[in-house]
Amino acid sequence: MSVRLSSTTRLPASVGRYTYDRDALASGIVHLGIGAFHKAHQAVYTDGAMDDRGGDWMITGVSLRSGDVADALNPQDGLYTLLVRGADGVSARVIGSIRRVLVAPREPDAVLAALAAPETRIVSLTITEKGYGIDPATGGLDRRHASIAPDLADPRHPSGAVGFIVEGLRLRRERGLEPYTVLCCDNLPHNGKLLRRLVTEFAEIVDPGLAAFVSERVTFPSTMVDRITPASTEATYRDAERLIGRIDLAAVETEPFAQWVIEPNRRVAEAVRREVPGAPIIGFPPGAAAMIPAYVAEVKPDALGLDYMMPVWVAAGTVKAGLPVQGNLDPLRLLAGGAQMEERTEEIIAAFADRPHIFNLGHGIVPETPIAHVERLIEIVKRGR
Repeated sequence: MSVRLSSTTRLPASVGRYTYDRDALASGIVHLGIGAFHKAHQAVYTDGAMDDRGGDWMITGVSLRSGDVADALNPQDGLYTLLVRGADGVSARVIGSIRRVLVAPREPDAVLAALAAPETRIVSLTITEKGYGIDPATGGLDRRHASIAPDLADPRHPSGAVGFIVEGLRLRRERGLEPYTVLCCDNLPHNGKLLRRLVTEFAEIVDPGLAAFVSERVTFPSTMVDRITPASTEATYRDAERLIGRIDLAAVETEPFAQWVIEPNRRVAEAVRREVPGAPIIGFPPGAAAMIPAYVAEVKPDALGLDYMMPVWVAAGTVKAGLPVQGNLDPLRLLAGGAQMEERTEEIIAAFADRPHIFNLGHGIVPETPIAHVERLIEIVKRGR
C-alpha cells in the first residue's frame, strides 16, 4: 500500500518538483481562503518564482471555515500534486510553496500572529464575493453581513477576512512594522479598489487613526486571474497516486492555460524592473480617464489596459501619443451581438487607430455567448486592421 506524499518522498523522474530549499525560506505571504483555485494558481506561480529566483515567499494558508484543506495538506508537509490535463495527456508536478495551513476557527491567534509577523509582506485572498461583506446597494461595507457584524462588535477577535486584515494591520502599526500589501485574487470588478474601500470603512468604524494609516500606507493592487480548476475527484487522487507513487489527498487538477495580471503601481513596477530588467509592464489605471496622465507619470508603464466601462474616446484623448493600449469590449455586448456589438467594436478600433492596440474582451467571454458572435467580432477586428 502506498504511503502519503511528504517532504522525504523520492519522486519519479517524470514528475516535476520544486528545487528550492523550503526550510531556508521565510513565509512572506499569508493567503486567506486557501482552496483548490489558490493551489492551482497563485501557489503555482509562487512556486515557479521561487524556483527561478528564490526569495522569502513561502505561503501560510488560512482556511476561514472548514479544516478540510489543512487536514489534507499539513500531514503532507504542505506538499501536493498539480495535475495538468491537456491535449497531450496529463502531467504532474509537486508544488512546494505552501508551508502550512491554519484553520481560523481553531487557531485565530496563530492567524493573527502570521499577519503580524515581520516577514509577512503580502496578504492575498480567494474567498469568493460573498466572503467580503459587500453592501449591494452602496458597493461599500455591509455592517450587518455575517462576516462583518461580529468583527465590528469585537474587532480584536476577528473571524472574517476583512476583520482579520484590519486587525493584522492594527498590530503591525502598533509594533512599528511596515504594512503588508493586500492582494485580492477574486475576479471582482476593480477588486483592489473595492477591497480598499471595505477595509478603510471597517477601520474607520474601529479606529479613525487606523483608517488614516490604511489610506496613506497600505497598497491594494487590482488583479485578474484565470485558470479553470474543477473540484478534485477520486479520479484526481488516483491519477496523482499513479504518477507520483504516493497517496496525495490534496492533489488538484487544472488546464494548461493560466493567467495572473497584477495592477502595477509604482512600487510594483520598480520591483519588476529591478528583478527582471526589460520586462514589459502593462498598467491598469484606476478610476476615471482624467487620472490616466498622473498614473502614467507615476508608474511609467509600457502599455495601458483600459476597462470596458471607461469612455473610449475620452480615454484615447488622455493617453499620450504612441503609448500602446489594450481596449476592452464589454462581454455583454458580445453576448447580445448584432448592431450594438459591431458599432462598439468599430468605435474602439477607430479610437486607438493612431497607436499599437491590442483588442480584447473586458472580463472574458460569457459562456452563453454564441460562437457566431465571436466569429463576427474577429472578422470586424481583422477588417479594421
